[in-house]
Amino acid sequence: MFDLTRTSRSFFPVSFGLAATRTIRGPAVNASDPVGHSGAYGEAMKLAQQAAPYAVNRLIELMDSDDERVAAVACNSILDRAFGKPRAEGEKIDSLELRVANMTREQRLARMRELLEPMRAYLHELHDEEEAEAEAAATEGGTEE
Repeated sequence: MFDLTRTSRSFFPVSFGLAATRTIRGPAVNASDPVGHSGAYGEAMKLAQQAAPYAVNRLIELMDSDDERVAAVACNSILDRAFGKPRAEGEKIDSLELRVANMTREQRLARMRELLEPMRAYLHELHDEEEAEAEAAATEGGTEE
């Protein structure tokens, strides 16, 4: 089995230099591994992260390929990793912030009222229950005397 955990200069091209032999480390993870990257999956993640600098360097080399298809795929891969994949023209970002920003003041107030109504109903019920309990306690206290 191929073991990348022993990152040596022989694995990476000489042009990569010492920086490529350093292990890429994420945030420290305790023994219980709350992220869930343990066992075979965790090992695969480590291996992929260690090989990532070499893979990116190889893509950069392939950008200069004589085969235009290879060069185009390599260029697209580098651009996607650097800036994210481009969105289709019709595809819009739908976020709460954007929707609220596009609302008029009246629309925002109406939406707030709509969202607050269930809470008001709940608070009324809670208040009514507390009043009923207080009356029951007062009644019980008055009959015992």
